[in-house]
Amino acid sequence: MAVLQKWQNTTRIPYDSLIGTFFVVECVIVGPIILGNLLIIISLLRFHRLRKRIYILIGNLAVSDLLIGLVFIPYDLVFLSNLELARQKYFCLIRHSLSDMLLGASVMNLFAISFERYMAVVHPLKHTVICSWQAISIIVVASWLLSILLASLPILGWNQWEDNIPCDIELIWTKAYKSIMFIYFASSLIVNFFMYVKVVRTAWRQFKTCDKPTRGPSDRTRITNRSYRKTKIMILLLGAFAICWGPYLLLVIFDALFLEDSNTVATVRKFLSVMGLVNSGLNWIIFGLKNKDFRKAFAYLLRCGIGVSEDSLAVSSSNTPV
Repeated sequence: MAVLQKWQNTTRIPYDSLIGTFFVVECVIVGPIILGNLLIIISLLRFHRLRKRIYILIGNLAVSDLLIGLVFIPYDLVFLSNLELARQKYFCLIRHSLSDMLLGASVMNLFAISFERYMAVVHPLKHTVICSWQAISIIVVASWLLSILLASLPILGWNQWEDNIPCDIELIWTKAYKSIMFIYFASSLIVNFFMYVKVVRTAWRQFKTCDKPTRGPSDRTRITNRSYRKTKIMILLLGAFAICWGPYLLLVIFDALFLEDSNTVATVRKFLSVMGLVNSGLNWIIFGLKNKDFRKAFAYLLRCGIGVSEDSLAVSSSNTPV
């Protein structure tokens, strides 16, 4: 009864206004999320040229984004349109666990992309050994297993669900579980930030060095330029993630450390979480605008091969430095 009493003794969050906002935003973004991330995944499966380490990790990120569009948003639309159904225990728990799982997978996938670029740019001699195909496979599997494990804990019993309370994460997640998720997200973001800064500084310094006039383009210059272009995509990915998820995660961290339970904070946090869903529809746009290989692949798929040559995309690039 403690959770129910806590809820009854506080000012209730204006759920009606939140529901309308969530419903409209999710209806608008679900189509682009599904279409764009399907393009990335199909491109990776269809064209050998895109089967590089960094692109495989990008494809793994696209899988988590696609699941947001195919699974979480439809599930959430049902939740928002049927509040009586939302009062059922496991329907409620699965909704929040899906959110935690897919957000956790996105954080881990971005962490893996940052680590791959960190090794490629900062420690290029060790990159091939440490970021081998076997290591990449382990990273992909581990990121999903960890995210699924953590998200499953409330469904398996680690929750404080009580009848007649709203399906609010602040009420149904235990304090200990929220602390674990806080440590998980905060530590990942902090390490990611430091790798991000190091990669940007090193890549910029290398690019400026190789950009100086020379008698002819050396192999090192070409390799560095390729690495810089891929690193630029990573920078844009993390930048989009920071814009969309940053305010939400920072508020969650700040709330856990310094703030008391507040109607205003809870309302702002829920509005900011909507921006996180938008991020799943931005990543594929970044690839389509900034990466030549993906631009050609998207054009070929969207035009069904009409007016676009497949030759430049069908050639295997397994020997190309990544």
